[in-house]
Amino acid sequence: MASAVCAWRPRTGSGSGASSRSSVSEYVALRRFLFEELNVAASKKSGHALTMAVMRRTTPEGGLGLGVTTEEARRCPEEFYAVVFKNPERRAVVARGRDGVGVGGVNGDNADDAEDGGERSTFTCDQEAVREFMSAPAARFHRAAHTYVVAGDAFDAGDFRVRICRVETNSGAYVGTILDVTYNATSDAATARRALEEYAAYATAAANARAESDDQRGDFVWVDLRSSCPADVYRAKAGDLQRAISYVDALRELRR
Repeated sequence: MASAVCAWRPRTGSGSGASSRSSVSEYVALRRFLFEELNVAASKKSGHALTMAVMRRTTPEGGLGLGVTTEEARRCPEEFYAVVFKNPERRAVVARGRDGVGVGGVNGDNADDAEDGGERSTFTCDQEAVREFMSAPAARFHRAAHTYVVAGDAFDAGDFRVRICRVETNSGAYVGTILDVTYNATSDAATARRALEEYAAYATAAANARAESDDQRGDFVWVDLRSSCPADVYRAKAGDLQRAISYVDALRELRR
């Protein structure tokens, strides 16, 4: 199986911060439209939830204090996302610079390439590695700048597993709607790309066909995983790691 997470971008009022001006009624309408149009087999609904905390460095690099080595500081970048999937609980870490570029290495493997200005990405969903990352000495200088809650409904639609979710801040402010689609017919993300793209386009068309006004029209925007995660992760069987990366990419799209 392979998966993709798409952010809903309204066509009216588009631009920086447009999603922040939307209300939760956007999600309510999209959930109704998509559930009626996509759940063609009348599959039973189930819940889906996760949290994403944006952890940012509160002390400038170089001023981390005694007891923290350069290597330890490098392993805890300026900004990273702590993703917690619910039911059952699983954790992942996705590191990103403020410009969206990854930092570090896959479980520390590509640190040398990072020094040369190459693609730099730190991703892990191994529970022991997550624990080690979060408890590293340099991580104590990071604080949760924002925490986002993702919650919604999931159902099966043929070869696809569909999740329609709202994204809110920890205080309950609506951020946007995302569509999480898993394609069960293959274990290769590259092979599944066309099917996922077509399904996102189908979901967009279904939502817009049911829209009652121009304000309800928009597009599900998918950031291709190939542009934001290491090749070995992209080619691997879809799981918590790929999905955590997809959710971070979708959140960044919603916040544009």
